[in-house]
Amino acid sequence: MDTMTRQDQLDKALLQSGRNLVTRFFVLIKTAQNYTAGHAAIAPAVEQLLAVIRTMHRMNAEASLQLRGGYLFLGDLRLKPETVGFEAFSFMMNEMKRCFIGGINFFPEVSPTDISGFVQILLRIQSPPSLQTFSELQNLLHAARISHIELEVLTEKTDYAYTDDAARMDSKSRARRIYFQAISAVDDIMSNAAKGKSLQLAKAKRVVQGMVDQLISDPADLLGFTTLKGQEKYTSNHPVNVCILSMLVGLKAGLTKNRCCELGLSAFCHDIGKTALPQGLLDKETDLDQKEWQEMYKHPLLGVKLLLELKQLDNLNARMVAVAFEHHRQHDFSGYPRLPYQKMSLFSKIISMADDYDALTSSRVYRREAKSPDKVIRYMLSKSGKSYDPVLLKLFVAMIGVYPIGTILLLNTKEMAIVVKNKPAAAMLKTPLIKLIASAAGEEIDGEVVDTAELAASGRAILGVIDATTLGMDPAGFLV
Repeated sequence: MDTMTRQDQLDKALLQSGRNLVTRFFVLIKTAQNYTAGHAAIAPAVEQLLAVIRTMHRMNAEASLQLRGGYLFLGDLRLKPETVGFEAFSFMMNEMKRCFIGGINFFPEVSPTDISGFVQILLRIQSPPSLQTFSELQNLLHAARISHIELEVLTEKTDYAYTDDAARMDSKSRARRIYFQAISAVDDIMSNAAKGKSLQLAKAKRVVQGMVDQLISDPADLLGFTTLKGQEKYTSNHPVNVCILSMLVGLKAGLTKNRCCELGLSAFCHDIGKTALPQGLLDKETDLDQKEWQEMYKHPLLGVKLLLELKQLDNLNARMVAVAFEHHRQHDFSGYPRLPYQKMSLFSKIISMADDYDALTSSRVYRREAKSPDKVIRYMLSKSGKSYDPVLLKLFVAMIGVYPIGTILLLNTKEMAIVVKNKPAAAMLKTPLIKLIASAAGEEIDGEVVDTAELAASGRAILGVIDATTLGMDPAGFLV
């Protein structure tokens, strides 16, 4: 059976489970409306819903319903009711809107007590739909100690990929919202990992799906956000930047949208082992000594241990484990961890390049100086076949450009410009679109966007690259 057929069958099974989830939830609420809390008639309805939830988790799927644009979704699969199920779907969507709920996620640890308690709380909510209504619901769940049911508020933030409002937004606004949603998702993952909790990737999956859509439609705006390099947010910005860079390479390499989403989630978690290292080591502002570097070198193995403890070894988690372990091994296996076993997954090869590019163009607590993007590209090209797979590196350079987005250029007119977009054609890698940011007199300006292929017509030419760090400039300020 080919991969496409297996995926189609899995999607059909998930869609049926999603419809069952809606139907059983509907039956439970209706039953609870007719009987007092604790009545024997409620228990069978609770068990039937719980059976559906457990079936979905055995399929390595999340028992999660989202309300988007007037439809119910299971992950990125839209749930369409069968003929006899319209009442259940309509009722559940109205209930979620009534309580201002954008998403409901049942964790694997959810118990019958959690479910029955949650339904009783839903029935208690009588306020008009609003953010305050949702807050009231969250407070009641907290007071009842129901922690294995996660709710998302009904806002455009949870609905960004599907609402008419999102469609009307300009590309840069969409990119900004998606980027900072990704920061929030990474923060949640790292926080849960540090506390030894289940990672709960539902939110991250939806964000990554939105990122792929944005990269397909207009990659330049989202790529511009990878120039955000603040030291204080490095642990959040870095995984998101690596995710964006990796997925762009994946798309250029011909990966499907679904595989690119898996690549992005793996990038989110590639450094997850660092959450098990002492915070003082990660925050140290001076150079690490040999002993401290030996501790830092442990993070790939620590990441593997953490991800294996999730006990959900489907294809996605297996790829995430491989990336956590392999992303510092390098193409010629001269990196770490050192092993006789000399194989490296495609995801690991891609994420290794993106990881190095973002790290080298960033200022770190233990390495103050960031390198300019063009210098990093030249350095990486010098390591082709050693640190990096030569074929993938060519794709990376073709995607990022000879003058990557965020590069500051000096023109022969003494004007300065910043690269805002590269062209997809390989023959045009040296002719990006640039935005003028400083006049010949050195005054900051909000200048026009110019195609460098047409510079000669205006008497301009590129003299060279300016290292933004030496001038104390922040390229992100001109792009985001």
